[in-house]
Amino acid sequence: MSRYSFIPLTFALFLFPSIQFVVILFDGPHTEYYGFPLPWNSRFIAGSMVKVVYVIPLLIDIIFYGLVSYLLWRYIIKRIATWKPLYKNVTTGFIWIYGLSALYLIVLVLSIGSFYHGWYDDEFDIIKFNLSLCI
Repeated sequence: MSRYSFIPLTFALFLFPSIQFVVILFDGPHTEYYGFPLPWNSRFIAGSMVKVVYVIPLLIDIIFYGLVSYLLWRYIIKRIATWKPLYKNVTTGFIWIYGLSALYLIVLVLSIGSFYHGWYDDEFDIIKFNLSLCI
């Protein structure tokens, strides 16, 4: 078991939960922002199949998931301490495989058709939010 296995667990958790914020922008149109705990990406209003990625909220979310995965990994280590080494290694291997697959998907989504901004460009009001499983 690697003590650094919380790192792929961070990417695995980052891929899973999200909140969809349906917002109305200051100048009128509706759009959606995605992310948890902060929304870090949205659809590009002036183009199709394009995302806008907000870098500072993205970094805050990665730090949040890093802390959560570190605490979760500490819990997992305590729970599987009595398991046979084979089962420990298989569990750790699955975490690494899923985490690296999630990292590949995240990099793929962020690198194709994305605009990057430091912080939110527009003023907006949240109309509603939904739990979703998307990045």
